[in-house]
Amino acid sequence: MSPARRLAVTVLSLLLAALLLWVCTRTVWLRVDFAGSLRGPVTVPVTGAQLRPELGALGLAAVAAVAALIATGGWVRRALGVLVTLGGGWALWLAASVLFGSGPDAAVPPPGSDAVPIGVPVRTGAPLLAAGAAVLLLVAGVSTVCWARSMPGMGRRYGAPATARAAPDPDREWWSALDSGDDPTLRAPGTDPGPTR
Repeated sequence: MSPARRLAVTVLSLLLAALLLWVCTRTVWLRVDFAGSLRGPVTVPVTGAQLRPELGALGLAAVAAVAALIATGGWVRRALGVLVTLGGGWALWLAASVLFGSGPDAAVPPPGSDAVPIGVPVRTGAPLLAAGAAVLLLVAGVSTVCWARSMPGMGRRYGAPATARAAPDPDREWWSALDSGDDPTLRAPGTDPGPTR
């Protein structure tokens, strides 16, 4: 795979992960049934942003990682890859904790002061979006660590300007040699500057 394609795959993984994290915070993760004396039975939908607000912050961090990936290089880019990998692992843990029942069900707000939860909360498949985003973050992080040196950066025009080196002037070199007492015609064949102008 070419270096440009490696960079493109990593950037697309980060952007898709950010999009999935944003979508999963807007979707319903749980439906909790409550019973109250005033309103009767009520089903309360709980979004990912209510249960796991950290996922929204991880999505913003993934977008920022795209800019950092393009702007950096070397060991800084590898450190960025490690941070993205850790973020992917954290997102996977957050999604799995809700998928497998150890999520913060107590954080569900009751619809009234007298409402009590009844039954078991119904889980949706929305945490799978967060798990998919976490896998994409892990892929982007590992690829950044492995391909940090081979991926292209921003380009030379954005870097610090280099000092331009002037081409050596053969006439000046001859005069400098004569000034120092050296005979430039004795150096090597083919160093004759040609007829005088």
